[in-house]
Amino acid sequence: MITSEMKIVIELLKNCSKEFNGLKKEARIALYSKNDSHEYLSKLQARGQLLIDLPGVIAIPLSTLKGADREIADEIEMKIACFAGDAKDALDENNIFFLASLLTYQGSVAGDKNDLEKLIEYLEDK
Repeated sequence: MITSEMKIVIELLKNCSKEFNGLKKEARIALYSKNDSHEYLSKLQARGQLLIDLPGVIAIPLSTLKGADREIADEIEMKIACFAGDAKDALDENNIFFLASLLTYQGSVAGDKNDLEKLIEYLEDK
């Protein structure tokens, strides 16, 4: 059974995922409908910043987890830190391809869940 504390963590991750995916849609509209490469890059950068900020957003809720959830919290922290590290690298390099492919992996296709969505699904199944 999912504890109320873990539900809070999952909800925060879902909110981040929703915003992350929304920015991807906005970026595509900017590029393909408006032909605005500056807005496209801005939306991709916002996606990256969202991941960089995520460890701080979930730090306090994660710290409230106890017992078996504490071990899961360590796993969440590690994955989120990797997401943030990749986003920071992409932003530091101003690498448009890297920014556009955050949370995806080689071989993924349209419709596949990204790594954050997979993490949420994993937590909901615990």
